[in-house]
Amino acid sequence: MKRSAGRMILTIVQILGLGGLAFAQAQGALPAIVTPEKAVHVTVAAPSARTGVFLDIVLNSYKPPTAGPAEIVISLSAATIARREVGRIAVFPAEPFTAANEREQRGYRFDATAALDGVAPGAPVAVELSMQATTGRTLSDGSVGIAKVTLSPGS
Repeated sequence: MKRSAGRMILTIVQILGLGGLAFAQAQGALPAIVTPEKAVHVTVAAPSARTGVFLDIVLNSYKPPTAGPAEIVISLSAATIARREVGRIAVFPAEPFTAANEREQRGYRFDATAALDGVAPGAPVAVELSMQATTGRTLSDGSVGIAKVTLSPGS
């Protein structure tokens, strides 16, 4: 029982790219806060894998805007590629939270393989996270805490 639980934990660590296993950790000021007025920009190195590359975003807090629903837009860019949207995060339920520890953080995974087409292994990749309204409204408040940004080969 203990042995299989240990294997399962190791598999989860490998899938999430934790524990120093082949992944590119963000360079920059993390944790960071995304607001409607301020995007977060971090730099990661493109992995050597050309297929099955994932972008993992880990949130440690969320304060929903009072004007209505919002989402986090995630884009990648590099010297050899223009900005490409990888995905969007809509926190659900749209209720405030603050993670007291890593176990309470919320993680999201995006397939970044196509977005990285044309980027050399090891090249710097800029990851931009911005907050936008899902309706046509203007947001004046709300925030999302970004704990971790990684690029990792799939498993």
